Amino acid sequence: MVINMAIILDQVKLESKYEGMITSEAARRYIKMIMLEQELEKEKQELTLKLQKEELQSISNYFNVPKFLSVREVANLTGLSQQIVRRHCANGKYSGYQTSGQNGTWHVESDQFSTLPNFMDFISKRNEGFTITTQIAKQLLNEDD
Repeated sequence: MVINMAIILDQVKLESKYEGMITSEAARRYIKMIMLEQELEKEKQELTLKLQKEELQSISNYFNVPKFLSVREVANLTGLSQQIVRRHCANGKYSGYQTSGQNGTWHVESDQFSTLPNFMDFISKRNEGFTITTQIAKQLLNEDD
């Protein structure tokens, strides 16, 4: 998908009191982008509240959402400590399983977090991180040749 940001940014209008304060076109464009970002975030949060769980899950499939998350990822997503996440897993508040019995790593089912407002942002950043890591690994492997 190609989005022409110049056309979109031309549609954003700054308040007249700020027009004179901003001297460069680059600064104007940057402020307009921040304004757009804030409006998009508000709209996204409102839509998240309106969507059904099934709709959110089908949207998640589009963005390559993993079936399981690590304790660290759930902690980052929820704002809880890793210990509390483990406790929630152990007492059944979160669905998941432990590898290798009681001393193993927790694998927490991701779909139970799909209704959180920041879930898709988290998944996008997670996938972006994996992409960057993969690119670095490929570069390192190519250097060894």
